[in-house]
Amino acid sequence: MFFAGRGVVDPATGTVALLPHEGNLNAPLRAYSLRRLQSALAALPVQHAVLLLDVTLSIPPGSVLPDGRADGVDPIWGTTEVADGKFIQMIGVSRNQLTHQYEQGGHGLFTYFLLKGLSGEADKDKNGTVVAGELFEYAQRQVSMTAKASFGNEQEPACVPALVPTSKAWNLPLGRVP
Repeated sequence: MFFAGRGVVDPATGTVALLPHEGNLNAPLRAYSLRRLQSALAALPVQHAVLLLDVTLSIPPGSVLPDGRADGVDPIWGTTEVADGKFIQMIGVSRNQLTHQYEQGGHGLFTYFLLKGLSGEADKDKNGTVVAGELFEYAQRQVSMTAKASFGNEQEPACVPALVPTSKAWNLPLGRVP
């Protein structure tokens, strides 16, 4: 499943809600709870599910953090549903960072490199299949380098749970390369 758009972070708890295209930060009732989506995905009768999120994070207007600041709070991406390994989330930001529109690609920076990766750039072993681990490593590396070089700041993608070569989801096939 893929979502690109805005995410609203609760400044007190760090929980994330996804805001659809027609949504409004001033009326967050239209937002969809990420925890609710995670629970729904975990309940599906599938072996694996992948959630790809390219979100620009905000806190609701007028929100103030417990310590009095009005800036962002780091989001909480994981839940017990995510921890069991049935599904993975690849997210365009790991914490409260700026995300970037990548004019060269016509998408968000993370989306652009996900698409390039799925088209074959991420197929590290050149076996014709792009697996989850290859895609995430490729997107993470490219997004981080491009954000620093083109925009002068950090955008560090995250994978929840962490995806390492020994993870059962590492070799999950996500695309075929002709």
